[in-house]
Amino acid sequence: MITELSEPQLKCIGFLLEGRTHQDISGEIGVHYNTITNWKKNDLFKGEMARQRKELAKNAQNVFANKAEYAAKRIVEMIDEPDTNRIQFAAAVKVYDSASQISIEDFEKRIEELEEAITREV
Repeated sequence: MITELSEPQLKCIGFLLEGRTHQDISGEIGVHYNTITNWKKNDLFKGEMARQRKELAKNAQNVFANKAEYAAKRIVEMIDEPDTNRIQFAAAVKVYDSASQISIEDFEKRIEELEEAITREV
């Protein structure tokens, strides 16, 4: 039973969250690709992966929040411009709407879906 994650396991988690394949990761960290499958069954490994996934989702949400702020400012600027480009205006509105409605849980779910899709391809 694993009581503490090793450096290769921590690197593996980072690579998995990047969407890399088991074979690619195994070559990078020097373990058999089946070892990665076994690690993914371990509760400590799964817990750390979930923690890092949540952190990634939070960071992504922050990026969207910053873009929403920019989009809101740009919308206000364009309202007063006589020659506002309608496509740019619509894009800014879409970014603002999307960013204001997405949650950390949505990001986490999307990351999990991508991980599952990658796992099915391996």
